[in-house]
Amino acid sequence: HSIIDRSIVEHEKQLSRITQLERKVLDLQSIIDRSRVEHEKQLSRITQLEHKVLGQQTIIVRLNVEYEEKLSIITQLENKVLDQQSIIDRSIV
Repeated sequence: HSIIDRSIVEHEKQLSRITQLERKVLDLQSIIDRSRVEHEKQLSRITQLEHKVLGQQTIIVRLNVEYEEKLSIITQLENKVLDQQSIIDRSIV
C-alpha cells in the first residue's frame, strides 16, 4: 500500500500543480485579452486623430490657396493704382 499511497499523493500533488498552472494561464490570458482590447482602443483613437489631422491639413491647404489668391488680387490692385498714379503724374506735367 505504501507505494500506491505515495503514487496517489504524488499524483494529487501533480494535479494540484496542474490546476495552479491552469489558473495562472487563465489569469495571463485575461491580462493578454485586456491588453489587446486596450491596444485596439488606442489604435482606434490614433486613427481618429489621423483623420482629424488630415481634415485640418485640408483646411490649411485651402486657406493657403485662398490667401495666395487674395495676395495676387492685392498685387494686381497695387499695380493698377501705380499705373493710374503714373498716368496722373504724366498728365500733371
